[in-house]
Amino acid sequence: MRDIEQQSHFSRGENFPLWTHIQMLSDWHRVEAIKRAIDHHADPEATFLEIGCGSGVFSIHAASRFAHVLAVEQDPRLLQVARDNAIANGVEDLITFLRLDAKSLTAGMLPHPPAIVLCELLSTWLATEPQVAVFNRCDSAFGGARKIPYAVSHFAEIVEFPFSFDGITVRAPSPEFAPIRPARPLSAVVEVDTTSFDCIVSHDFSGSVHLPIETDGVATAVRLSNVALLAPGIVLAGTPSVMPPMIVPLDRAQDLRAGERVQMCFETRFGNHLETARFRIERQ
Repeated sequence: MRDIEQQSHFSRGENFPLWTHIQMLSDWHRVEAIKRAIDHHADPEATFLEIGCGSGVFSIHAASRFAHVLAVEQDPRLLQVARDNAIANGVEDLITFLRLDAKSLTAGMLPHPPAIVLCELLSTWLATEPQVAVFNRCDSAFGGARKIPYAVSHFAEIVEFPFSFDGITVRAPSPEFAPIRPARPLSAVVEVDTTSFDCIVSHDFSGSVHLPIETDGVATAVRLSNVALLAPGIVLAGTPSVMPPMIVPLDRAQDLRAGERVQMCFETRFGNHLETARFRIERQ
């Protein structure tokens, strides 16, 4: 087991509490889908790079499937957890751990050029997390490496959601899971776009999409969701631990009727919080 530290490249304030990794490890659908994607790319002569290795679960899985495994993590607590797990699984000599901030990654920081890069810094509509920034950096540092995921599809629907509770109103984006009151769908779910990571991706994400209204109601929000394309035939839809459905308020509420067709317009940026995004609907 080799450890490499690049302390000058750390950024602060982006580490998750350790308990969130218990939640992610408990998410069977997430873990198994990513392991199957790793298996799809297995190559005993290639180098596998994981960015944001966390507990080490995926680098440990990759250790017996590639010639070299590089595990990048900027949080020293998590890096120690990953090291301990590699020792417990008997693969400590098959993984090189690197403590650095992947957004500053250069080819010279790695002992071997990667053929496969796993980065699962996924968030709903690629907001908040630096998934796009990290994969853009990978393209600049060592273009040609295959990526997991290789694309993410974005979906939206118009919903009715009460942002007021007992006279108290908070209009803010919120993940939709218990005990949050479920939103009532008013439109069909439509695919808005697919972001492919086979080239440099712009951080600006804006546009419009038409949605057919299926139920009468007051449109107050949109429900955003995603599907990550991990490898051919292997996908990961949102779960409570990764890309959960998000309820995001519209600029203004509107009464809608079944049979109408409206246009949803959106302005957001990958890597920014959804609080900064704008969503509005226009009647056709």
